[in-house]
Amino acid sequence: LSDKIGVIVDGQFKCIGTPLYLKNKYGEGYRINLVTDSINSHKVIDIMHSLVPSAKLVDESGGSLIFSVAITNIKDLAP
Repeated sequence: LSDKIGVIVDGQFKCIGTPLYLKNKYGEGYRINLVTDSINSHKVIDIMHSLVPSAKLVDESGGSLIFSVAITNIKDLAP
């Protein structure tokens, strides 16, 4: 693990900072990974959309579901 992360493009540092700093500055949001039986995928998708309306289904494969929540919609994740 590291205290800081550096991003190098074409041999030059473009940014450096802690993981939290980089997430806040350049992050697009959160990814939520769920695993269920393939039979129940549609039920889980419906439940997820009812709990987090702004969640977008990014990938669905063999019972693995990946949702994306934009950083502007983080309030939807609050209980």
